[in-house]
Amino acid sequence: YAILVTALALVVIGIIFVYSASFAVSIEAFNNANYFMVRQVAAAMLGLVIMFFFMRFDYHRLRQISPLFMLMAVISLAVVLPIGTDNYGARRWIPLRPLPPFQPPEFAK
Repeated sequence: YAILVTALALVVIGIIFVYSASFAVSIEAFNNANYFMVRQVAAAMLGLVIMFFFMRFDYHRLRQISPLFMLMAVISLAVVLPIGTDNYGARRWIPLRPLPPFQPPEFAK
């Protein structure tokens, strides 16, 4: 459990740093000193839920589903060519209009 405690301590320290660095901007832009901290805490909670899921996940199942992941990675890399957007001379992003764009090369890694 030492790694878990260390990870949680780093998350708490990160939340403190986010608050310290952004409370003035939050007040100015959103009239709420805790705007960015609340978003960071929400992301940390989502990350903790995902972490606990994968702590219980049997990694031996990855051998069965890894061909599917590889196929999805290759297809997503191929989809970037016709519908991807260019940023700074590189076509690496797939726009998902209501969501942030998806970057297939990162998924493929």
